Amino acid sequence: MLFLRNLPKASFAMFFFIIFLLFSCLINPSPVQLFSPTNPPLKLPTFFTHSLSISKHTPVPLPVYDYIIVGGGTSGLVLASRLTQNPSITVLVIEAGPLIPTSGPATEEVLTPGLTWSIPQQAHYRWGITSLPNKYLGNKQFNVTLAKVVGGGSAINGMFFTRGSRTDYDAWEALGNPGWGWEGMEEWFKKSESFHKPAKDFGIGYDDEAHGKKGLINSAYPNFIYPQTKIVYDAMKIFGIPSPQDCSDGTGVGNCWVTNTLDPRKQTRSYARTGYYDVAKEWPNLHLLTDNQVLKILFNKNKRATGVLYAPNPTHTSQTVYCRREIILAAGAIHTPRLLLLSGVGPPALLCNLPIPIVAPLPGVGANLQDHPSVWSTPFYSITLPPQFPDPAWMKNATYAAERLAEYRENRTGPMTVSFGNHASFLPLPLITPSLYKALIEEARKNPIASSLHTDDPTVVAGYQKQRELLLSSFSTNKTATNELVIGPEMAPRVFNLLHPLSRGFVSISSADPWKKPVVDYRTFSDPLDLKILVQMMGFVRRFMKSEGMAIFNPIEVSPGGKVKGERELEELMKMSAFPGTDHQCGTAAMMPQEMGGVVDARLRVYGTKGLRVVDSSVIPVIQGGHLVAGVYAVAEKASDIIKADNAGDTSCSGAHC
Repeated sequence: MLFLRNLPKASFAMFFFIIFLLFSCLINPSPVQLFSPTNPPLKLPTFFTHSLSISKHTPVPLPVYDYIIVGGGTSGLVLASRLTQNPSITVLVIEAGPLIPTSGPATEEVLTPGLTWSIPQQAHYRWGITSLPNKYLGNKQFNVTLAKVVGGGSAINGMFFTRGSRTDYDAWEALGNPGWGWEGMEEWFKKSESFHKPAKDFGIGYDDEAHGKKGLINSAYPNFIYPQTKIVYDAMKIFGIPSPQDCSDGTGVGNCWVTNTLDPRKQTRSYARTGYYDVAKEWPNLHLLTDNQVLKILFNKNKRATGVLYAPNPTHTSQTVYCRREIILAAGAIHTPRLLLLSGVGPPALLCNLPIPIVAPLPGVGANLQDHPSVWSTPFYSITLPPQFPDPAWMKNATYAAERLAEYRENRTGPMTVSFGNHASFLPLPLITPSLYKALIEEARKNPIASSLHTDDPTVVAGYQKQRELLLSSFSTNKTATNELVIGPEMAPRVFNLLHPLSRGFVSISSADPWKKPVVDYRTFSDPLDLKILVQMMGFVRRFMKSEGMAIFNPIEVSPGGKVKGERELEELMKMSAFPGTDHQCGTAAMMPQEMGGVVDARLRVYGTKGLRVVDSSVIPVIQGGHLVAGVYAVAEKASDIIKADNAGDTSCSGAHC
C-alpha cells in the first residue's frame, strides 16, 4: 500500500488497476460474489488487499473510478459501503475532514455519549460558517454547525434516533415523488437499524415489528436513565398527551421514548463510520481521500458529469479524478448546493453575475432551506429535585465529572452513557392550542407568501405553494407534530423546536472562488405563523409545568416570569431566545418536479445533467417532524438500490434484505 500511495504518475496507477481487474476476473468468475460482513473480500495482490485511506497530499491511486462520492458523512458512507459490495465496482469517497484514529482522545470524545455536547464546539470537526444577519431575530448572526469529519453529522449529533410521522413522508410523495411516502420508506428505515430491546426494569414500551434487526446502525437505550425522566414521561401521560407504545411505527406524534444511535454492548456511539465504513474498509475497491475539498464538478459537452477537481487547501494545485458511471453529491444541505452553483448548476441570473458558465439552469438550487427553529430554556424554572435523585448539574463539578468518566471507562455505566436523553414529546397543533389552532391556520392561508421566500421565481413559488397547502392541511389534524418538547433530567424545558416551519431560507455563493464560504440565510420567522406557533407552545409549556404530575419538583418560573403574558411581549421574547435551527438543515436540492423548483427527480438525478445525483438531506423536500439522521440513513439506503438498478452491469445485492 505504501508503494501505491507514493506512485509518482497516474500511468503507474492505471497499470496496477488493470492488473487488479485482470486478477479479479481470474479468481472471481460470474456470478459476482458480494462483499458483506459475513462474506469477506477475495484474496488480492498485497497492494490491493485493503481499502485505502489516502493522506492529505497524496494523489488518489486510480485516475478513473466507477463512482465518486463527494462527502464522507452519513449518506456518503452508506453509499460507499453498499456500492462496493460488488467487488468489480470501484468507489472513491472525498471528504473535507479527517478520519478519526481508532483510539485516543478524539475517538473517546466522539464515541462517549456523555461527551456529546462538547463535540460540535470543536473547531476541527466544524466548517466554521456563520449565517447572514437574521432581520427577524434582531439581526443576529448564528454559527452554522456542519460536521467536517468522516461520519459527518452522525459523528457529532445528539444521538436521537427518531422517525417522523406517516404524514411527513406521504407529503414527500405528494410533491411528485412516487415511492417516497411512508409505505415506500419504512423498509429502508428498518434496513439501516439494528434495534436492541430496553431493559425490562426501565418499563419502556416498544413495538418490535416497527424496528430493523440486521442493520449496521445500533439503536438502543443506555444502561442509565435518570429517574426524573420517567416521572416526566408519566406526567405528560397524566396531562393528556397521547403515549403510543412506539413512535417509530409511523405514528411520530405523542409522548415518546426515544432510542439513541448507541451500541449497547459497549455503550458507545454507533454512527456511519463505525457502522458502514469500518465494515467496508478492508475491501480493496473502496478508497477514502480525507482532508480534501471538492472544488468543482467537471462536465463534458453533453452535460455529463465526468470528474471533479479537488485540493487539500488553497495553496495546493488542484487535482482531477474521473468517473465512469456517476458522481454522487453527499456533501449536505449547505455544501451540495454550493458545489452545484460553483459547477454551473443553479439560478441562471446568479451564475451570469459571478460569472460562471451555465451547465443547467435550475432556480431551485439553494432555495427551500429548512431547519428546526428552537427555543432553549425559555421559560426558565427553578426546581427542587428529591434528594435521592442524581442532579445533572453535578456534572459541572470537575471532580464529579472526572469520577463519572472514570466509571464509564471502567464499567461502561453511569451518566456518561447518556447523550441528549431518551424522551421527547412531539405535539400536534390542536393539542398545543385547542381554542386557537383553526384561527391560526385560517389566518396563515390568507397571508401572502412573498415574505416566506427569498425569490419570486415562478417554479420555486409553485413548489412552495404546494408544500404550504400540504402543511397547513396537516396542521389541523392530530397526525402531524408541529412542535417537539424535551424536558431534560435537570427538569428545565430544555428545548422546544418548531418541526414544520413555513419560513424558507436559502444557500448561495458570493464568488466563483471555491474557497470562499457559502452564503447561508435561514430567514427564520419570515412567515408569521412560525412565531405565533412558538408563542402558543410557550403557553403549553407553562401549563404543563404547573400540572399535577410535575408537582413533585415544585417548579417556579424564574424567567421571564408569570407577568409576561401578552402576545407581543412573548413574540419579542421568542425573537430574543430563538435559534434558527438545531443543525437539521435540509431541502436545498429538493426532490420535486422541475416545474415546482425541484433540483432532482424521484431517482435523485440532477435535472439537465447526466451522471450526477444528490443523496443527502438536501433532497428532502419538506423537513420531517423529528431528528434527521434516521431519515438520512433511510434515504441513502434506498438511493443505493436506485443507483444499482439504474446502472447496467451492476449485479450486486439489491433490496431491503441485503
